[in-house]
Amino acid sequence: MSRGWVLFVWTLMSISAVAEGPRGRPVIDSTFGFNTILTDLHTRLRGVSLSWDGGDPYGSQPKAIPTPAQLQRLSDTFGLNTIHLYLEGNASQNPNPVGVNVSDADALVAATREAGLYLILTIGCNGENGSIYSMDFARDFWSIYAPRYKDESHVIYEAHNEPALYTPSQWTVQDWNRQVELYHHIRDRAPDSLILLGSFMGFAGDPTYGINLLEANGVTWDNCALAHHGYESKAGIESTIESVQSGPNGPALLNTEFWPGDTEGQGYNSMYESHLNGWMQFQWLGAQDTELDLFRAKITQAGTIWTPDAPEAMWPAKGAPEFPNESEEFGLYQRGAERFVRVSPTNFSELTADLPLYTGGATSGGFLFERLGGPYGRLRLPGNAYVEVEGESTSLTVGTADPEQAAVFEWIQRPNGDVILRSVARSGHLVRWQPGTNQLYADADDGSDPASHFVVVPTPGVVPDPVVGFPYHGVPAQLPGRWEAEDFDLGGVGVSYADQDASNNGGSYRPLESVDIQPTSDQGSGFNVGWIEPNEWMSYTIENPYEHAISGVIRV
Repeated sequence: MSRGWVLFVWTLMSISAVAEGPRGRPVIDSTFGFNTILTDLHTRLRGVSLSWDGGDPYGSQPKAIPTPAQLQRLSDTFGLNTIHLYLEGNASQNPNPVGVNVSDADALVAATREAGLYLILTIGCNGENGSIYSMDFARDFWSIYAPRYKDESHVIYEAHNEPALYTPSQWTVQDWNRQVELYHHIRDRAPDSLILLGSFMGFAGDPTYGINLLEANGVTWDNCALAHHGYESKAGIESTIESVQSGPNGPALLNTEFWPGDTEGQGYNSMYESHLNGWMQFQWLGAQDTELDLFRAKITQAGTIWTPDAPEAMWPAKGAPEFPNESEEFGLYQRGAERFVRVSPTNFSELTADLPLYTGGATSGGFLFERLGGPYGRLRLPGNAYVEVEGESTSLTVGTADPEQAAVFEWIQRPNGDVILRSVARSGHLVRWQPGTNQLYADADDGSDPASHFVVVPTPGVVPDPVVGFPYHGVPAQLPGRWEAEDFDLGGVGVSYADQDASNNGGSYRPLESVDIQPTSDQGSGFNVGWIEPNEWMSYTIENPYEHAISGVIRV
């Protein structure tokens, strides 16, 4: 993605760690030159889905109600902040009346409020996708639920799942007019709630006609956005997102469903992240935690990274990242290059990662970070020359003294303390070191690649210790203490483990890797590694603070 230069005034407020209890209403923010949905912490909506509508087809998915502990793990363990709920089904095959789930919905609204999660409510299709079976059902649904939760600041209303066939350019005037009707029906009953329209099966083509029709009929984008699904080519989705984000007046966007195989297969989560577009993973429909383990495995394999809202979260990054003091100069060490970043001594404006040692000052690898609010900020040299990003195909440079022309970066911190920088507005991608030229480009999506890992070094003359191993939770297991057999290092076959067959015979915890893991059946609970054959092994990164060997006990 490459966007034109945007001159903007920064309006985000500083934030503190998320507190348990109700979230503030999400807002439509135009700071980056186009509209986006931001939470009360100025993060994006990221979540999984629950199916209470009976599934596709009706009767295939029993309703499962998550426990408070499960809801807490969504944020603490899996870095998410939203549940997308197909609350009731509007289909010829579904015999249930409107309001059949109102009692359970009340309970889930209360539970997500207490867990600090957002909740998106929508009407399912039970597999009869691309249609609104009954407009009377849809109106009656929102007559019940829109006023019922209008004062719940964490509840979002999605008008209807996949209400018409295919892409926006294939919708009829009647399809768009139905969106207008549902919008006003909901808005009249919930004046302050965020409303999502569209929910297109595939997001490709030109949606301009429909957007104009909605606007001409009273839809405003100050508290309304377009939802879309990912059943379309990646190139088609990106092209349509870019067209909507080409100016400050278009609707904000949110993906509310896509095939989970596209997480690691085509990098859809990373693609949405690069467009500052929130996403709902189409997993966890039955509130089964094995689905969350699979979700984590997919995200880990894809290298998608973001900052969780929960401060105690450590995956996929720290929920409470540490920022340099605004007046604190530091060196920026690039892990892949094993060199510090500096202004090129031959180009004088280009940044390169080729300095053996940071010694302080603008010409010797010194930087400062001006925090703007939330996880965002600007990089500058001592002396007020700011880092600039023109697009993903141009290397990073310095030069402008105007902070409004400078690049804005999202500061993401890995569990081991390394920092990843996402360029926002002018690229959307992660900053990456280019071997050979040693230049830096904002064109990466893999947060597990050391080429995108940087270390803040506040003391001149110090070189960071090398990274040892690839611990599963980002930091070595600490001794004395307990570590889990299933938490062997990342890295894959021949690096972190060897296994005699390619499949995980237990199918649990890390299902995309071939180490055989299953739930334990004893009182200790958790998981165990089984089916162990000769010449199979696993590696672990463990920190031993002692200068002598220590003994331990293995649970078998």
